[in-house]
Parts: sequence; structure tokens; C-alpha cells
Amino acid sequence: MTSHADSNLSDPEFLSPEEFAQFSGLSVPTIHRYLKSGRLPYIQPGGFRCRILIPQNALNSSGKIPSENSPPVPPRAKKPQAKTSGPEPAWKKKHKVLKNKK
Repeated sequence: MTSHADSNLSDPEFLSPEEFAQFSGLSVPTIHRYLKSGRLPYIQPGGFRCRILIPQNALNSSGKIPSENSPPVPPRAKKPQAKTSGPEPAWKKKHKVLKNKK
């Protein structure tokens, strides 16, 4: 015998992360990152370390999940690397000497 709560949670109005990934086109690891960061709503009826259920209406949420029509995110600019502390390695010194001779 199933309780009312169990039958309600297995309704198609809730999706597992794997099902949500299929419908949204996102990868399962991305879904888990979104869940952890709070970008996706979810419930965990059994508590910590139990199944995760995502409301189906989260597929239609505006602005939370990038869609196919959204502009691509530009790549991040590379930060200049700071010089490391300590003496320069001997192999680098030899490489500079050889480079300067040419």
C-alpha cells in the first residue's frame, strides 16, 4: 500500500535529475551543479542522501536555465600569471641563453 505522499511524488509533475537532463538538454552534472547552487528548485522527500525530485515547471522557469535561443557566454579573459617566488630554475636560464644566441 502506498501512501498519498508517495503517489503524489511519483507524479509526472516531478522529475529525477536524469529525466530533467533529458528534457532540458543539459548534462546530469550540470543539473547537480544547478541544484547545489540553488538555480533549480528541488525537494528531497526522504531527507539527506535520498532521491532528489525537481518540479516539472522548473523546465519553463524564466532566466534560470540557459535556453537554445540565449546568446552564448563569452569565454573568460585569461589573467596574467604572477611571477612565482624563488630563484629561476637552471633549465630556464639555459633556455634563455640558447634563445639569445640565435
